[in-house]
Amino acid sequence: MWTLSLTTQFIWILTMIWSLGLTISILRYIWEYKSENNFYKIKVLYKKLLEIVIPFSLIIIIIIYFFIDSIAIWFLKKEEMILPLKTSIFFVPLFILYWINIEFIRWLKKIKVYEFIRNIAKPFFNILLIILLTFIYTNELIPIYALLIVIIIIFLISSIYLFNKLNTLKKDYKKVENISKKKIIWISLPMMVTAFSFLIMWTIDSFMIWRFTDLSSVWIYSVALSIATLVTLILVSINTIVAPQFSELYWKKDIKNLKKVVYYSSKLIFITTIPLLIILITYSKFFMWLYGSEFISWYTVLSILVIWQFISATCWSVWYFLNMTWKQKVFRNVILIALILNIILNYLLIPTYWILWAAIATSISISFWNIVSAIYIKIKFNILTFYIPFYNKIWK
Repeated sequence: MWTLSLTTQFIWILTMIWSLGLTISILRYIWEYKSENNFYKIKVLYKKLLEIVIPFSLIIIIIIYFFIDSIAIWFLKKEEMILPLKTSIFFVPLFILYWINIEFIRWLKKIKVYEFIRNIAKPFFNILLIILLTFIYTNELIPIYALLIVIIIIFLISSIYLFNKLNTLKKDYKKVENISKKKIIWISLPMMVTAFSFLIMWTIDSFMIWRFTDLSSVWIYSVALSIATLVTLILVSINTIVAPQFSELYWKKDIKNLKKVVYYSSKLIFITTIPLLIILITYSKFFMWLYGSEFISWYTVLSILVIWQFISATCWSVWYFLNMTWKQKVFRNVILIALILNIILNYLLIPTYWILWAAIATSISISFWNIVSAIYIKIKFNILTFYIPFYNKIWK
């Protein structure tokens, strides 16, 4: 299973860098054009994205392919990863295009289709393919082959569906349809830096725990972190519906309704995450015990990570808001400061206090960018992105 885990992480890292932040900036462009009632320009935008991603992909494949041996042997210390990594690199462009496709599908407000392709189709086809391939032949790389085939399937499903929808958009010859690819990349790059900083922030603590302690500590920390992320599941679900709405309202300059959407969504997130917070902290020993009796003594780590996740959730999706409102550079700077803070705290605290202070260091840095971003939004836009109980006039 570790080969599948490494391959999956390899694909995600390349996707994050390779996409140049385009998968994040799409919504901002889409709702800007929609506010102008220029729907055909959205179709032109999709073509421009393909013109950027496809040639860039071919160049990157050629460059990285010749470094994979070094990555597997010298960095991962696992020569057996050469074949999986060399194979998977050819599927990264399809994975990027898949993410671009589903963001356009979300713009179409086809939430059921979006959720099916994003959260149901992948695990369903993955399990089905593993079962089928196991019957055909025995190979330890079957889970990886299944993953790569699933990427092809979800890419095709999303592409066929999106092409059919975009083909219904008719050109308005009265409006200028020219979109600069250079401008698209320039606006997207800060979002790529942000996404990559997120990736480092999520992995640097585990890496430093492994560097200063041992692999068992990494496993304990990873288990606690995976349980704690349950708190943000509601946030992700609400953002799927809400993010397109506030992006659209911003570009329509409908600030009053934008404040209402932010207020009611932040209230919903607060109310629904409070029970999870109480349950996970109250029964933290039990949840850790599910993974083994040796995990129980580290229940405090879970409690700290749960509180951090709660703070992140209740601050709402400040990163979405800032990226959609032309403040991507501001958010990039905040994230970079938080990342530096995270690295320094982990480096200073882990050698002495082990994984307990790794959890505290990560909690401090991530709470930092959430709170600072929320304060910036309040000052700049006069919008409060976190819910204060019993204060029902926030959006007015």
